[in-house]
Order: sequence, then C-alpha cells, then structure tokens
Amino acid sequence: MSPSGSTQVTLIPGDGIGPEVVRSARRIVDATGAPIDWDEREAGAEVFKRGLPSGVPQETIESISRTRVVLKGPLETPVGFGEKSANVTLRKLFETYANIRPARELPSVITPYTGRGIDFVIVRENVEDLYAGVEHMQTPGVAQCLKLISRKGCEKIVRLAFEFARSEGRTNLACATKSNIMKLTEGMLKRTFEEIAPEYPDIEAAPRSPGSGPGLNQPVTEKLVGTSSVPSGLSPSGTIGALSPIAGTISRTGSGICQLIGCSPGR
Repeated sequence: MSPSGSTQVTLIPGDGIGPEVVRSARRIVDATGAPIDWDEREAGAEVFKRGLPSGVPQETIESISRTRVVLKGPLETPVGFGEKSANVTLRKLFETYANIRPARELPSVITPYTGRGIDFVIVRENVEDLYAGVEHMQTPGVAQCLKLISRKGCEKIVRLAFEFARSEGRTNLACATKSNIMKLTEGMLKRTFEEIAPEYPDIEAAPRSPGSGPGLNQPVTEKLVGTSSVPSGLSPSGTIGALSPIAGTISRTGSGICQLIGCSPGR
C-alpha cells in the first residue's frame, strides 16, 4: 500500500506486442477507478542486451518483492541459444508454481466447438519438469535434459487444483500425465493425485492420458503436457487465458491486433 492509500502494482510492459497489450490492460484497470499506484519496471529482451544473464534487473525483483502483485506482458526468450528464460527466472524466484488457464466458449465467436458448452480450466505445474532447464551435453553429438519432478511439487499443484475446482463449484478433476511411458516422473504426479483425491469426496477425480476422451471439467498436469494441451484446447474455442511468451513477442506490433496462438484443433 502506498502512502496515498493506493495499492502498489509492479508493471512490466515486456517485449513484442507486450507494451501494447499491457497498455490496454492498464487503461481498463484505470477505468474501473481502482486506486492503483503503478511501478513500471523492466525485464526481458532489452535487459538481456545489456548483458544481464537473468533478464531480470535487481530493481524489478525488489519491486515485486515489495508489491507482491505484477501485471506483466510476454517476455522474449532467446530460442535455441543464449540465456535462460526471464519468465522462468521470475517463476522460480517467487515460486509461482501454478499456471491457471480457463478455456471457455464465448457467445458470438463461431468455432468448430460452438454449441458444445466448452468450459474447463487447466492447472499446470510451472517450475518443475523439463522447464527446470537442467541440461548438458553428454557428448558433442548428444544433449540431455533432466526431467525433475518432486513429491512436494506434485502435492502443491494437485492440492491447488482440487481447491480451485471446489472454489468454482466444478464437479470433476482429471490428472493428465504420460505415466504410461514415464512411470517414475509422470507416475509420481499420478500417484500423488490418487493419494490426495479421497480428501475431496465432492469432486470426481480420475487420472488419464492426454487425448483419452472428453468429459473433463478441469485437468491438472505438469509443465510439458500442460503446455502442449493448452493451445489445442484454447485456440479453436475463442477463449480467455494466457499468451504463449513466444507467440506474444513475435506477433505484429503497432497493428492493434493480438494474435493468440495459431495451431490446429486438438487431436
């Protein structure tokens, strides 16, 4: 809270179309009359160019630590070379371990799914799995990335998914994994889900593999499965949700158009 009584919010415009999107979002928030004191900070491409390997200046970290609330545009990440993602750096620093993405059919938006009553939420783990970014070269011609999943991380994301489902009055929750192939890592999420599910008798719970059929109201998943599932669920249904960081930074700027994610409908 600022001395004037306003709520302080860190504002990170980001890269690509980020500044345009954030500027529009800020106008909407300001129009509500909410007493917001914006603290604009940097992160992403321009910071990388100045030689800071994290892409996140200390001033930005201090601002977020103070305000505890951030309105952030997409941050550009070097693809196939260079430093690690500034987005991932922020997630790890502030342990924002969950990504909650609603997918909802919108009136008057005609899609292949029109009339099916699409309304679900994907709860995706955000800091573990392959996105931990622990990788190395085994030999000059072989690269390896470690898939790290902890029991603690699984329990946190599973409990959040159940609590979120309950708070929204949702009736079922599915756990989407590839535990048929990765029995120890993905299997840990599946087993944790099955252990915790009895604590929520008001929610129908079932483990399933991606693409194993319709009927889920809310899936919980680890990072990689969630990332591949979200676009195919969101793109065709005219939904609300989060931009892909890369898609958000390569879209045309100055056009007043925000292109979400271009992909084909789900399998």
